[in-house]
Amino acid sequence: MVGDPTRERALRGEYGGHMSKRSTKEQVDSRVHQCYVWLIEGADPTTIIQSGVGLWGVTSHTVRKYLKRARALLAEAAATERTHELGRVLARNERLYREAWKKATGKDRPQSQMLWLCRALNRDRAELLGLNEPTEVMVTGNGLGRPLADKSTEELVGLVTKADAVLRRAGRDTPTRPN
Repeated sequence: MVGDPTRERALRGEYGGHMSKRSTKEQVDSRVHQCYVWLIEGADPTTIIQSGVGLWGVTSHTVRKYLKRARALLAEAAATERTHELGRVLARNERLYREAWKKATGKDRPQSQMLWLCRALNRDRAELLGLNEPTEVMVTGNGLGRPLADKSTEELVGLVTKADAVLRRAGRDTPTRPN
């Protein structure tokens, strides 16, 4: 309500923060950035929440929201960085391959050495693009006739972990764990 004296007093901070003034967009952005820095520095979420509550006079729920935004920024930066670096590595690989192929077909060096280098560069490129990885992983047992149902929980967790690692190397989502 406009003109409500209780609300007006709360906005001025006279009620111990029950209805405190809303943070500005600049303040929120600054706080999210600070959470981002703390995450990069390796601070754990509990410490970040305690520090944020103490520094900014907000609730732990609000700091958790800042943390969520900071983590999203980290994920975005990581995806961009990975794409950028992959592009740079592939471009370098292509340049080296062209130079090696020219020398392999010329008289500068023995042809077999340069062809070996071309093959190694091609193998590196395929690995970077995930072309050598399996597209599907099927866990059927240990090959000794023992079905999966007879395996212990630790053995099953180990198999799932190995399957996840193969899929991560291939750059694919891991269906064995929820997102």
